Amino acid sequence: MRWLLFIFLCVTLLSCNDHVIFQEREELPEMIWKYSNPLEFSTEIADKDESFNIYLDIEHSRDFAYGNLYSGITVIAPSRDTTFHRISIDLADKLGQWLGTCKGNECSRQFLIAEEYQIAEAGNYKIIIEQYSREEDLPGIKSIELTIHAAE
Repeated sequence: MRWLLFIFLCVTLLSCNDHVIFQEREELPEMIWKYSNPLEFSTEIADKDESFNIYLDIEHSRDFAYGNLYSGITVIAPSRDTTFHRISIDLADKLGQWLGTCKGNECSRQFLIAEEYQIAEAGNYKIIIEQYSREEDLPGIKSIELTIHAAE
């Protein structure tokens, strides 16, 4: 009976990843995100009738000087139609405690940036993520990961 429960649990956990359409991480050189270093992701989306949940995972040091991260996100459709979204990602609460998971000197926070996102056409999409803070160089950001899931 335990063996059957173990197999069921493994299948359930593995099936959660079946809905990942795209996942890519960009490491930032020297843990500094510069204005001059927008992050570009490209993915093929085949089904225009499906909706998507889009996440950003931010890895940062505990020494990051701010409680939030301002970003600009540009989505370029296959037809070259472009949409721009400005977002603020809370990395710490109002008391300065880091949100997400921290181990050692690094913290990680997943943020839902779009829920049930609909696209107008199938094809290759380009997603550009820019740091949008007041500082030219933003030290303390280790990596940004973009993940697109099929919405259920």
